[in-house]
Amino acid sequence: MASLKGCEFAQHGETGGENAVYDATAGIAAPETTSQYSQVPSCLKAMRIWLPFRTSPRPSGGLNKIPYDRRGYPAKYTDPSTWMSYEEAVLQSQRPGYAGIGFVLHKELHIVGCDFDHCIVDGVLDPEVEGWVAKLNTYTELSFSGEGLHSLAYGKLPWKANRSGKVEMYTDARFFVVTGRQMTGTPGSGPARARGN
Repeated sequence: MASLKGCEFAQHGETGGENAVYDATAGIAAPETTSQYSQVPSCLKAMRIWLPFRTSPRPSGGLNKIPYDRRGYPAKYTDPSTWMSYEEAVLQSQRPGYAGIGFVLHKELHIVGCDFDHCIVDGVLDPEVEGWVAKLNTYTELSFSGEGLHSLAYGKLPWKANRSGKVEMYTDARFFVVTGRQMTGTPGSGPARARGN
């Protein structure tokens, strides 16, 4: 894996080296109120691809994350005219009723968003997912639910399906929530370029 040049992440605490992967309890740093998203890649923060979101319960359990536009209405997130700067999205997300921020994955970014759902049980990371994270060797954070992980890497999907085993992967037309709760041991110098790309 090669780190992307010119893309930096804010550091926090001891990482124990770029290739180390830790259990979820020890490996997730809780965000501070004033700098909740300091770990989020600065190269992403510089782009106008952001939206704040609200949550609503799903009938089957869990929460929907619904992006909102500047007027406070549900956003058509595939429409670039609704996208905001990082600063604008954070500011709006601090209003009552909002739960956080996310960004829109689109083809021009060349970013693969990897979503590992329900892979953390009682603070222990699923060994198979741990192997994926180690191979990706890229920015990885705790998901909004606290039960999964999100990884961001530069590359493309070699197949049409978005799911492979315990991971869903997206490159386009997807609203991707961020938490800033970076997993220690994942690189702080930039997202990796996926192998074969």
